[in-house]
Amino acid sequence: LLSAVSDEQASAGVEDALAPDPPRQYVVRVNRIDKNRVHREIAKHHFDSTEATAFAITELAADQSFSVQLSFLDVHDRWSSESSPVAFRTLPPLRVAVRDVGEGYVSLRWGRWQGGTELLEGENDLNYRVQLHRVISDAEECDAVPQQYNVQGKTAFVATGLRPSAVYRVHVACASKSSNVWGKWSEPAYICTTQAPMVSVDLIGQDFAVISWQRPERTSNVLTMLPGAEFVRADFNNRTPLPQVVDAERGAAVHYGDDTVVEHHLNVYRVDPPPTPALDPKPVRTLVFDVKRNPGESTVRVPGLEPNTKYVATVRSMFASKHWGVWSEPLELRTTMPTKVRVQDIAQDGLVVAWGCVNDDADDQVSNAADLDTEKHELAVEGLDDDFVLKVQVAGSIHSHSVRGLQPSGRYSFSVRSFLISDNAWGAWCEKIFVKISTTPLALVEASQDWLHVKWTGKAPPDGRPKAQFLTVVGEGQATIESIPASSNSHVVKNLTPNTRYVAHMLCVEQLPTYWTPEVDDPADTNRGRDDVVAKTTNAGEQESLAGVSFSLPLVSSESGFFIASGIALRTHRLLEAHIDRVGQNFVLVRWGVQRETGDLADELHVPGELFEVETVTLDGSEPPRYQRAHGTYVFVRHLRPDSDIRCAVRTVASRTEVACSWSNHCTVRLLPMIDPVLGPGDGSDVPGVGEDYAIVNWSRALAKFSPERLQGISFEVRITPLEGPTAHAEQTYETSDPRYHCTGLLPDTKYQIQVRTVIAHRSSDGGEEVAKGEWSRPLITTTLSPMAVCLVDITETTANVHWRRRNCAQAAGGNWWSDEDADAIRSEISTISSFHVRVVESAADDGSVFYDEQFGEHHSEFQGCRAALRGLKPDTVYRVAVRASTGRLWGGWSTDTSFTTTRPVSVRTSSVAEASVVVAWERQLPSLTTEPDDSLSPTLLADVTSWEVRFAGVGPDGSGAVKTVSASVRSSFSLQRIGGLQANAAYAVCVRAAYSGGTRGPWSEAVYCVTLPPLRVDV
Repeated sequence: LLSAVSDEQASAGVEDALAPDPPRQYVVRVNRIDKNRVHREIAKHHFDSTEATAFAITELAADQSFSVQLSFLDVHDRWSSESSPVAFRTLPPLRVAVRDVGEGYVSLRWGRWQGGTELLEGENDLNYRVQLHRVISDAEECDAVPQQYNVQGKTAFVATGLRPSAVYRVHVACASKSSNVWGKWSEPAYICTTQAPMVSVDLIGQDFAVISWQRPERTSNVLTMLPGAEFVRADFNNRTPLPQVVDAERGAAVHYGDDTVVEHHLNVYRVDPPPTPALDPKPVRTLVFDVKRNPGESTVRVPGLEPNTKYVATVRSMFASKHWGVWSEPLELRTTMPTKVRVQDIAQDGLVVAWGCVNDDADDQVSNAADLDTEKHELAVEGLDDDFVLKVQVAGSIHSHSVRGLQPSGRYSFSVRSFLISDNAWGAWCEKIFVKISTTPLALVEASQDWLHVKWTGKAPPDGRPKAQFLTVVGEGQATIESIPASSNSHVVKNLTPNTRYVAHMLCVEQLPTYWTPEVDDPADTNRGRDDVVAKTTNAGEQESLAGVSFSLPLVSSESGFFIASGIALRTHRLLEAHIDRVGQNFVLVRWGVQRETGDLADELHVPGELFEVETVTLDGSEPPRYQRAHGTYVFVRHLRPDSDIRCAVRTVASRTEVACSWSNHCTVRLLPMIDPVLGPGDGSDVPGVGEDYAIVNWSRALAKFSPERLQGISFEVRITPLEGPTAHAEQTYETSDPRYHCTGLLPDTKYQIQVRTVIAHRSSDGGEEVAKGEWSRPLITTTLSPMAVCLVDITETTANVHWRRRNCAQAAGGNWWSDEDADAIRSEISTISSFHVRVVESAADDGSVFYDEQFGEHHSEFQGCRAALRGLKPDTVYRVAVRASTGRLWGGWSTDTSFTTTRPVSVRTSSVAEASVVVAWERQLPSLTTEPDDSLSPTLLADVTSWEVRFAGVGPDGSGAVKTVSASVRSSFSLQRIGGLQANAAYAVCVRAAYSGGTRGPWSEAVYCVTLPPLRVDV
């Protein structure tokens, strides 16, 4: 490089003007060199000037030629020219060679081959990574965490810690120590580890064990995980791996090792409990036997073991590659105990004793190696309280024998010895065991018709010694013997006969504890040394003659006198008799008692038991059986389905025993049906069942098919519930004994719900009363009739017209319903009515006398038109009008009183009296309205005045009408009129009355008198 400064100046910090500009950014281009030596760019990498000037290019293809070029950008944003390409070639991929495969290891070698020639690398400068994936189901599904090993500077490695009989996938990768960049993984190689040996025990004794092992055949699950796999045997001297590409149809190559065994190694450990379980709960293992055997041997006899001790045995093998395989799964075993005799089973006709080597923690006899050296066994039984002696010899392969002929209230010893083939002599007698046979006093807990419950004092042996108890129950013509568990202190004997006398006693057979000896007297044995016990001495030849002898001797034997003292006597109860006393819709009254000798039922004081259970079954099977408990001798069974056939039975519930007693006789009955109330009196008439303030319901049809005896004592409840109005849902209940009911005091035009149910009252012998009520019937929904709407129209001084209709009909007709001339509608409304009753009362009358009281039947025109004319009323008087309807037998409620006031006659005055005319003025004072503001359906309307009639009646000097009467008609719109045509100087009585529509005229008003002026007299 050219420089304008010297080295001293440069060290002093003098700037060199000829120095190149520092770079700001680098670009590295990666090119692939094809077969024509053409460089084609495949990647470009950018770097900042602050970054390191070293970079690892990854993800390149193996065994290919590449080149790299460098250019940079200076601080003036000027790119330099690219450098000369630097060419290189990537290495071929690693390939793995499997040299050996064992149970838990694999020996590998790897390298790079190109054209069949191995490429040598600087192994000391390279690191290798070996991964082994255990294949689970197929080549793609492996363990999530592989086994990985790091190897430095070597191309061979032995991987250990593998599982036997498993398939692994092996990969190897390489990295330089300087760059620490890992290359690609090699192609996978598959291996199958060898099967581990399986250890078993052929024979075990007190101080020895015979252990054998074998190697199972290679499993065939490799072909399931790797379909089409080809098995290749690994060669320890092979240094060249298989070809990299394997035929796809043939599948992967699976390497397996040479399983030729050159040596076996057996270890036996004694297992002791941990000294400090709280700190270290693991048991302590101590090696007690270590031996190596030739490959042809697979069985070893392990001597010098301790009796009844736990051991663990394990085996491994060395293969031709001089590598030891893995230890087999540990085999746990326990040596046996010395020969012991024990009671194996206690039956009714004798007991079974067994002998042999028995473990402390096992109940059954285990394999005994001494059987191979035993020709026969001899069992000796000796009575301690009598002269009974029994000796029996059996084959060496037999370890139990049934002993019979033992007597109650006695104690016996048992011992066994064996004849050994190796010694050709009898061995020593084993330790004796002792058996005791005695009686147990019984106490009665409870008895029923077909069972009895007894108890006794005693408990099971705490050390697990055999103990058996036999309970004998003897009655009239039958005897029952049952075996009771040793832990039980009570028992229930079933299937007995009612009202029968029974006697029960118990016999106990148990093995005495090991610390008991004949020299120690047993104070609990009260029958030891009795003279009345007969002793028997038997031998092996007499054993068959005792096959029918039982422990529990019958009561008729002379040898069983001690049983009577310890037994109990009782009589079972009589069966219950049940019958159904009362029947309702959803309940029945069930009574029960016991049957006397005369056939009658006894009273409730003699019924056995305090608590009883009643079973109720629906015969059609639609409901599951129901059970109800009760005290006394009767019960109401409720909530049954009406009109169904049921069956009832009763049994006693034991108070101290959880055993069911016998059922009584079954009683079948049909329940009453559901009451279906209907409107009407139910006597066949057509009287409607509902009015304005009443309703008549009956339910006689539902009870017609039952006899009076079935209905005796049954009353009924009627529930009336308004569904609307101010008292909605306020229930009212009434009682009646008649199958119909007249509901009164109801609100008009209101919806009601009516229901009926049966009621039965039962009085017990102690004076108490219990009431059973049935199910409410289906709701009967009805609406009371609407009251009459009364309208007063055309009211005058002395007349008025009354109109009436149902309020709901009047409301449906609309505004002026009283003027509705629809005859069909009126005829439909009165179709269920037989007559109307109209009553008019003068409000001012002190005695409340009725002014008008008429009834109109179907033949009256007033009935057909629902109207009536009132005549002869008093002017300016208040009246009250009410109307009611009859349905043929019962009158409905009166309608609300409608008050009206008749009009007053007009008041008349005269003025402007002349000779032939007089001005007449009149005034009509209307009554006040009496209709309630909210009762628009019952108005009171005055009659319309069509005209006024004015009358001038002449009055003579003597009161006679000598003067001609003058009458005039004036339009209704006028109240002042001059009347002419009069005579001069004449006296007149002036009256006025109204002419109403329809031709009705009101009464004349009070007369007003006037005198016309005399004619003028002119005097000249």
